[in-house]
Amino acid sequence: MKKLTIALQTRLPSIIVSTMYNVKSLKLQFKARLLQELNADCVELCQRRTPSMLRKNQYPDMVDFNWDALFEELQSRCPILLDVLYGG
Repeated sequence: MKKLTIALQTRLPSIIVSTMYNVKSLKLQFKARLLQELNADCVELCQRRTPSMLRKNQYPDMVDFNWDALFEELQSRCPILLDVLYGG
């Protein structure tokens, strides 16, 4: 806990998070929270009331598929997923 106190005193987010991430119970909480947010984003993306462009499965939709549009959709609707796909 002494390391955590020192890290907090620096007020530098990168040092605080790195120190906290080395505490196993906190690491598990970070992971659980990240997965919870990722799941919520993906559930929202898959809902029929606000369909993703990925739900379009007709031939014309597939022919006109645009990777830039998908990137923009993921950027606005699932930024954590996009970070995972791009490696951070």
